[in-house]
Amino acid sequence: MSNIPIKDKTGKLLMSDEEQNNRWVEQFRNILNQPDLPQTYNFYDEREAIGTVDEFDVNTGDISVEETEAVLETRMLLVLTKYQQNY
Repeated sequence: MSNIPIKDKTGKLLMSDEEQNNRWVEQFRNILNQPDLPQTYNFYDEREAIGTVDEFDVNTGDISVEETEAVLETRMLLVLTKYQQNY
């Protein structure tokens, strides 16, 4: 498996492949066999409380040329400012 020793739960180094494989089996059993959560989060309750996304005034239309130019200009200024700070 590996030449690198791993530790068991008590901190003992496991040197042999068999010991390491057994530890991995134990680790995955512990991870995968977790008890069910006592209560799961219900996203539908929250959605009902705040309303659907359609109720918000969000512009999801096409991006205009002006918006693209503004973003590129801002990005260029940020890059230049950062470049100048490095010198």
